[in-house]
Amino acid sequence: VSQGHFHPTCGERPLAPDLGKSMQIVGGINALPGTWPWLVSLQVPSAKGPQHLCAGSILDAHWVLTAAHCFKSGKRSLQSHRIVIGATDISNLLDTVQLRSIYRIVPYQEYNPQSEANDIALVELSSPVIFDNYVQPACLPHSTVDSETLFSDCYISGWRMTTQRGRETSVILQEARVKILETSKCNSSWWYNGAMSPYTLCARYEDGGIDTCQGDSGGPLMCKTSPTSPFYVVGITSWGKGCGEGTNPENLTLSKAFQKAK
Repeated sequence: VSQGHFHPTCGERPLAPDLGKSMQIVGGINALPGTWPWLVSLQVPSAKGPQHLCAGSILDAHWVLTAAHCFKSGKRSLQSHRIVIGATDISNLLDTVQLRSIYRIVPYQEYNPQSEANDIALVELSSPVIFDNYVQPACLPHSTVDSETLFSDCYISGWRMTTQRGRETSVILQEARVKILETSKCNSSWWYNGAMSPYTLCARYEDGGIDTCQGDSGGPLMCKTSPTSPFYVVGITSWGKGCGEGTNPENLTLSKAFQKAK
């Protein structure tokens, strides 16, 4: 499908089935092809071949939104990274997959690598993506939207570690339904004890067992405002304590902080 004949609508998923309520990531299910068409895999070279480092979300044909801490080490050159677009199984890249390299990385100027506050970065691609049924741009919420109250139908997705102790990233895109929690609750002494900055939120499955892990860094928290609305990328996975333990929710940087940065 050529760029000139396909007009993408942000947050739409042309190939996606209806999402069920039983989705889990830790011990959960694989996403079907085209379910989250704005998700990308940021990869780096390894002895075993390209390795998933972080996830990201397509904003338009030239830019990807991800977490700044994905590039904090600075040990790898930009040329060594690759962006895998439109993939579900990153171990078996089909002809629908697009590959790009990184032209430049633009971390948010207020990103703090020590506290991980404002953990946002933009990645400019080496050449524009071609939109089709497998590749679509994400929507961002308006900067005035209250993410804790407006959004109720939320999901996380990524090529994540399947257990806390696991050392292998899932090669199949994973997905799960989660709930946004009040920041005051997450910042309480029994969870993050005030460590959350103003532009963060947290999300988890109500009964525990579902959150995001190391392989999901930079990946989106995606929510709807109504059954017929598009999905909005409300947050970007930043950090958390444990994986699927049910005791600690995931800490995500609000994508409205990016809106503020613009």
